[in-house]
Amino acid sequence: MNLLMSALNTGDMFAQLIMFVFALGIPLILILIFLSMKKKDDRLKRLEDKVDQLIADKHN
Repeated sequence: MNLLMSALNTGDMFAQLIMFVFALGIPLILILIFLSMKKKDDRLKRLEDKVDQLIADKHN
């Protein structure tokens, strides 16, 4: 009986560890996606400003 309880406790700890990893991992992944999209938007904005400046310089 004691061996069965030990196996059950090990299984419970493993399940809790998996749930903990998911609980931390999913928000972390969402934050990383958001930051990546923001960085890409900033890069595109800088590129657009440079192109606008080149067009303005060419017309003057």
